[in-house]
Amino acid sequence: MKSKKTLAALVSAAASAALVGCGADAAGGGGEGYSPAGTVRYLVGYQAGGGTDLTARQAAETLESEGVVDARFTVENLTGSAGLQAFTTLVRQGDDDTVMQLVDIPSGLYVEGATVEMDDFVPIGQVATNALLIVVPADSPYQSAEELFTAMEESDDVVVGLPSTIDSREAGKWYQIAEGFGVSPEINFVPSAGISEVVPELLAGRVSAAMMVPNVAQSHLESGQIRALAVTSTERLEDYPDVPTLGEQGSDVTFYRPQGLVMNAAASAEAQEYWTDALKEMTETDAWAEFLSNNGYVSEYKAPDEYQEWLDEEVAAYEKYLASLD
Repeated sequence: MKSKKTLAALVSAAASAALVGCGADAAGGGGEGYSPAGTVRYLVGYQAGGGTDLTARQAAETLESEGVVDARFTVENLTGSAGLQAFTTLVRQGDDDTVMQLVDIPSGLYVEGATVEMDDFVPIGQVATNALLIVVPADSPYQSAEELFTAMEESDDVVVGLPSTIDSREAGKWYQIAEGFGVSPEINFVPSAGISEVVPELLAGRVSAAMMVPNVAQSHLESGQIRALAVTSTERLEDYPDVPTLGEQGSDVTFYRPQGLVMNAAASAEAQEYWTDALKEMTETDAWAEFLSNNGYVSEYKAPDEYQEWLDEEVAAYEKYLASLD
């Protein structure tokens, strides 16, 4: 495994970088007839210093430093209700000069009281993605993901740590993976307020398993405190070549948490084209590649149509899981 800088190492710099100035001579985006008129609002639905926020700030910086866009960006952290505040602001106030960072699926749209929906925004590109590792304590009796999920069906003693609630997409993915293995457990979840709460529970052996992005799991894997049973990607990760995929073990299920950008669906076609082209150009720069490598992301760009297709499929699966809870 290669040693990487963690996202946490960038927190202090990100928190102070509320404004990213862009002074390129020429814009790389297309969209004939449109270019940013002034300051671009870059909305983030999560706290400053988190992975989504840092990715947004790096995107703004790369767009500037690589000469892709001639504009100024104001990054706004509108937190609360799984990003719902940011979504609502995007729909009510977003114009051609407003973009929003999206991580995973827009689960905030399913929060009680939400007044916005999928059709209110349009994706303009996926800029990176992240698979997860299914991990267990070092002294766990389970040597494979199949063993773990089989044990879940046989005993309530197998406890899964969740960084969110039992109606989250991650909880639904645990059930999808189980179905892929041909088992139907009633999974014993322990919900929490975030992965920072799950990690100590796993290290202490109070939960049997959890999912972690590689960047979070890395130091604990290197110290021998935990083991990785599987990765949720279609292929093994370059930095974890000894960790098999779920598909190799019998469950043809994947789980990615991509980072992308969206706009208000009412934005002009010219603006959507401009920002789509700008994002694609940004992802082809060495600066962006270095950021992804340093922070454990998988480099995977998706154009709007392909990104929309992924969102539709994953939202449908999530809605199916939510219906099963009723």
